[in-house]
Amino acid sequence: RLRRFEQLGVINAGPAHTLEAARLAFKHGLSAYDAAYLWLAVSEGSELATLDGMLRNAAMAEGLVGKQRTACK
Repeated sequence: RLRRFEQLGVINAGPAHTLEAARLAFKHGLSAYDAAYLWLAVSEGSELATLDGMLRNAAMAEGLVGKQRTACK
């Protein structure tokens, strides 16, 4: 079962990753939940899509969002 789990490409956030997410939470005033998403995007070098203003501002500050986009209606 563990082998199947490992094949999913799931990232196991250990203590060092948790501390980095906490640093991002304090830096940007985010919840631990939002900071975990921000940490993942930073660590993967990917954009972060969100409608949450604080999380979007944090992503912009970390260089993950180039310009504001509007939601699809």
